[in-house]
Amino acid sequence: MKLLAEVRESCRALAHSARHVSVDADAAPSLDQAPPPSLDPERHYLEGDRASVASYLLTLAWRSPWPQMGLLVGSTPVLIYSTTVAAPNGLEMTSGAVVWAGLLALGQGAGDERTERRVIVVVSLAAVVLSTVRQLGPLWLLLTAVVCLGLFGPRRWASLLQRHMRASFIASVVVLAAVVGNIIYVRRSGTLAQGEVVVFDSPLGLSLAQGPAWILQSIAAFPIRNDPAPAIVYAIFLVVGAMWLMVGLQRGSSRERFAILASAGFTLAVPLAITLATVSTSGPVWQGRYTLPFSVGLLLLCALVMARRPPKHRLLGPVLLAYWLAVAAAHTVSIVDLQLDESRSPVATDPGNWPLLPAWVIAMLAIAGLAVWAAATGTQVTPATRSEVNLQPDDTSDVAS
Repeated sequence: MKLLAEVRESCRALAHSARHVSVDADAAPSLDQAPPPSLDPERHYLEGDRASVASYLLTLAWRSPWPQMGLLVGSTPVLIYSTTVAAPNGLEMTSGAVVWAGLLALGQGAGDERTERRVIVVVSLAAVVLSTVRQLGPLWLLLTAVVCLGLFGPRRWASLLQRHMRASFIASVVVLAAVVGNIIYVRRSGTLAQGEVVVFDSPLGLSLAQGPAWILQSIAAFPIRNDPAPAIVYAIFLVVGAMWLMVGLQRGSSRERFAILASAGFTLAVPLAITLATVSTSGPVWQGRYTLPFSVGLLLLCALVMARRPPKHRLLGPVLLAYWLAVAAAHTVSIVDLQLDESRSPVATDPGNWPLLPAWVIAMLAIAGLAVWAAATGTQVTPATRSEVNLQPDDTSDVAS
């Protein structure tokens, strides 16, 4: 596939300089047909069917704020907190998010071949981290790959492998070696050894009763799992997350809906299965944050749906502003509440220990960081409803719906 470099650069310049551009492919039939252009067939052409060529042209400048918004919803206070402590939890969660984002980008078309190779490298590195820092890393990686395979179909991934055979082979070998190494380490280290058996009247009932706690712990529970955040934090993320899932399911194609529902099912089924298998020897030890390396992709899947078929309503702007403000308030309240609790601890009040910043400074830093994140979504190009990237023949029915 060939394209003049100046055309590519012009498209990119337009996309990055515009405040908002909407590409409406459905309006094409109402436009007057221009005469066929006179082009040199040896130097000016794009190879492929009409849908693929149109999709490629759109991807040159395709940017959308929805993925960043989805990542913001998925980045709950406990995820952000986990990245600040000396523990592998934050690495596992963020690497899981990178794997999700990279696979979704490759599945829908990350751009030209050079960009795709870069994404493959990033996904491989993140997959190595995800597979090695915690015992469940290989499982989360497998489930993420299964969902993305079903979402985009085998043809898309086979085409990607053919274009990047060498890079894909090296990445597969490296990731597989990391997975095998982690499995061998876990088996030899004896970390899966079981303790004394404790008989519970209803292990299934006990496990199911933990479900609401897992959901709340995946939003905010730190420094330890029994330290709750203010109730407003849970209310905001539950409402925003529920609305996000509803819009994703309502606007998604049949494949996209299945991927969202399958991810939600895995998010609940894996903790339940592990708790049932270990509750008699370890008790209910599962924590909601353990699922975040995988469950963060649930919000990214919904973001992908909205990037492909953006919601259109005259109140969309105010709703999105309220959404940003609510999430910013939840993050700020959770971290300030933690700082106030820690300031009353003996470590903070004992002279000679490290000083703590005032609560208002913590709040301003949190707001500044969220403001930078919001500003990153300022420039946007929103594809029209039918402007699907890398449209596959077997996806036509989904797009038409």
